[in-house]
Amino acid sequence: MTDATPEEQGRPQVDPIVPDVLKYANQLHGFVNESGAGKLAKLIEDEAGKWKNACVRIVVAGEIKRGKTSFINALVGHPGLLPVDADVATSVYLSVNYGDRQSIEVIRASSGDAPNERFAIEPENLVHYASMLGDPDRRKGVTAVEVKLPDPLLERGLAMVDTPGVGGLTLGHKDIALASLKLADALVFTVSCQEPILRTELEFLSEASARIDTVLFVLTKIDANAGWEAMRDEDRQKLQAFGAQLEQAAGESGDEETKELARRFPRLYGSPFFPVSSRVADRAQARLAAGRDDAAVEMRRRSGFADIDQVLSRTIEAREDVRLSNILNLCGLVVARLEQQERDRLRVSQGDFEAVEQKLKDQQKRLEELAPRQAKWRQRFAISVQRIQTEVQRLVARETTRMEKHYRDHVTAAGKEVDKVMEQLPDDLELSVAAAWSNVSVTLIEKVEAALGDLAEEFSLDDVSLEFSGLATTDALAELDVRDRTDPDAGKARFLDDGLPLLTSASSFGSMLASTFGTSAGLFSPGLLVAAPVAYFKYKQRQRAQIKTEYLRVVREVMGTVRQEFTSELSLKLIEARELIEESVDQALAERRTQIESQRNELSAFLKEDAPRQKQLAAEIKARAGRIEQIRQRGDDLRRRLEAIRSA
Repeated sequence: MTDATPEEQGRPQVDPIVPDVLKYANQLHGFVNESGAGKLAKLIEDEAGKWKNACVRIVVAGEIKRGKTSFINALVGHPGLLPVDADVATSVYLSVNYGDRQSIEVIRASSGDAPNERFAIEPENLVHYASMLGDPDRRKGVTAVEVKLPDPLLERGLAMVDTPGVGGLTLGHKDIALASLKLADALVFTVSCQEPILRTELEFLSEASARIDTVLFVLTKIDANAGWEAMRDEDRQKLQAFGAQLEQAAGESGDEETKELARRFPRLYGSPFFPVSSRVADRAQARLAAGRDDAAVEMRRRSGFADIDQVLSRTIEAREDVRLSNILNLCGLVVARLEQQERDRLRVSQGDFEAVEQKLKDQQKRLEELAPRQAKWRQRFAISVQRIQTEVQRLVARETTRMEKHYRDHVTAAGKEVDKVMEQLPDDLELSVAAAWSNVSVTLIEKVEAALGDLAEEFSLDDVSLEFSGLATTDALAELDVRDRTDPDAGKARFLDDGLPLLTSASSFGSMLASTFGTSAGLFSPGLLVAAPVAYFKYKQRQRAQIKTEYLRVVREVMGTVRQEFTSELSLKLIEARELIEESVDQALAERRTQIESQRNELSAFLKEDAPRQKQLAAEIKARAGRIEQIRQRGDDLRRRLEAIRSA
C-alpha cells in the first residue's frame, strides 16, 4: 500500500470533528478515573469499544465470473490480493478490514472444547485457504480468513465480506450469503456487462431485498463492452419483469412469504448501477505507486471507482454521525452525574447540609420501595422470557420448514443434474444450517436485549448491560456429518433390470427379421438399436428417482436433528440470559444503594472536619466543579458542531 493521502486517491478527508470528539471522550475518561468513579469510566470504555467495532459492513455478492473479487481488489487498491477466477470456499467467511499493516489470518475450527486455531499466512497462500482452487487439505476445517489492509476507507470503518457465488447448483452458497446480510449495512451486487442478469441472480436478489434496505449494483468489465449502457438498461428491464412475475405469483398463491417478496422487490428498481472497470482501476493504482498522482486520480475517475468511493464515504459519514452522537450523549450523561455530585458537595460546603441529607434520604427511600416490586418484576420478566422462547421455537420451526421446502424445490428443479446436486448436498446443508443458526441466534439476542431495555427503563438503570457469552453452535451440530447419512449405493439401479426385458423383445424381433429377410438382417437388428437407448433412458430415470428419494431422506433427517438441537440450545441460552439479566439488575440496585450511603458518609465526614480543613476542601470542590463546567461546555460545543455538519 502506498503512503498516498486521501486527496491523492480522490477520497474525502475525515472531518476534524471525529478526532476532536474522541479526544474529548479520552479526557473525560481520565477525569472520571481521577474522581474515583470507576463505574462511569467503564461506561466510556464500553462506548469506545463500540466505536472501534461499529463498522459499516458491506456484503459483496454475485454469481461467479462476474468480476466480484477483482472489484474488491480494485476498491482497496490491491490488484491480485484475493484470488481472481476462483470462487470463495464453501465454508469460509472472508472479511477485509483495516489494519496498520497488511496481514492475513486464518481461523481453523478445533475439535472439542479447544480454542480455534489462528495463524498468519502470506498473500500468495491465500488461494489455498479461501478459495475453491489450491490445496483442499490446507482448506480443511477453515471457517474464516481475515484480511487486514492500511486503506483509508477501511480505516474510517468500512468492512467488507466476500461471499461464495450465489447461483448454479450450490444452494448452501446462497443461504450463507443471505445470512451475512443480517448484520450488514448494504449489499453490493456485481453483474457483468458481458451478459444480462440471470434468473438465479434475480431469485437471490428477491430474497436479499427482504433482508436489507440498501442494494448497490456494480456493473463490471465495462472496458470489455463499449455498449455497456444497453446491458444496464436490459438488466433494469429484467428486474421489473421479475418483479411483475413475483406480484403475479403472490396473487395466485396467496403465500405470505411470496407476498412479502413481491412487496419489497420493487425497491430495487431505483437502486443505482455503478459501471466500473477493475482493469482501469488497477492501472490507476500503478500510476499512483509510480508517483503520477494526477494521472492516477484521473484514471480512477475513468474506472468508475471514484463514484463508488464517494458513495461508501457518505455511508461511513452517516454511520460516524450516529456513533459521534452516541459518544456525546453518553459523555453528557456522565458529566450530568458528576455535576450532580459536585453540586451536592458545594451545597454542603456552603452550609446547606440538611437539604442534601434529605435529598439522599428520599433517594434511599425510593430504592427501598422498589424491594416489594422485585418479586413482581421477576414474574413479569419470567413471562417475557417464556414469550421469547415461544417466539424462538416458532422461528426455528419456520426456518427448518423453509429449508426443507427449499431443498425439495432445489432437487426437483435439478432435473438431469440431480447427481451433481446430491454430490453437493453435504456442503450445502452445512452452510444452510450455519446460516439458519446465524438468523435465529441474532433474533434471540435482539429480543433479549429489548427485554433488558424495558427493565432498565422501568428502574431507570441506564448503566445496565448484558455480557452475553455468545451463541456458538452446539457440539452435535458441529459434528453433524451429512456424508455418514448418505447411502453410497443410492441411485445405482442395475442397467439389466431395465434393459433385459427390452433386449429380449428386441432379440425376438430380430429373429423374425432374420427369418424373413435372411440371416444378415439379425446382425443389424433395429430392435437392438432402439432398445439400447430406451433401456438406458429408463435406467437413468430410475437412478434419478432413487437419488432424489435418498436426497430428501437425508434432508429430512438433518432437519429433524437441527430442529431438536436449535430448540434445546437456544432454550439453554435463554435461561443463561435470564439469570444474567436478573443478576445485573440486582447488582445495579445494590450499587445505587452503596453510592447513596457513600455520599451520606462523605458529607458527614466533611462536617466533622475543622474550619481550616473545611475551607481547603471547599476550595477543592469549587475547583473540581469548575473543571466539570468546562468539560460540559466543550461537550455542548461539539454537539453544536455536529448538528451544523448534519444540516450543511
